[in-house]
Amino acid sequence: MEIWVNFKSEIELNEETVVNEFTSLGELSEEGNELRLNFEEPGYEGFEESVNSEIIIQPEYVVLSRSGAVQMQQSFVKGQLSDGIYDTPFGRLQTLARTHDVEYDWNTQEKHGHLRFQYDFFMNDEPAGNFDVTVEFRK
Repeated sequence: MEIWVNFKSEIELNEETVVNEFTSLGELSEEGNELRLNFEEPGYEGFEESVNSEIIIQPEYVVLSRSGAVQMQQSFVKGQLSDGIYDTPFGRLQTLARTHDVEYDWNTQEKHGHLRFQYDFFMNDEPAGNFDVTVEFRK
């Protein structure tokens, strides 16, 4: 089903906060208690190419996969530390996410959903920021 996705991330690192927000047209599919959102992120500063993203959502569990200008896969499990990968032109980096919270709601009648997940992110064991991600999606 075609949906609108509003994606917002707030990244806090070294007492600075960076906010990225965009709205994109995407696709949603449902399989049991799992939702899959597929959408395209616009290019970022330094990355003119867009990024194709997929978010797989289950209760207390999220997987974010990105391909294009950015190549990564990271899982987020509430209350746990999860491994991931981030590919750069200089090689592959190992990532870790310490997920504090995952909350989501999907109204099947109104075709409207909300996802929020908060985590500490590490690349090659170095802190890379505290993330607060909110995704609103609707038909």
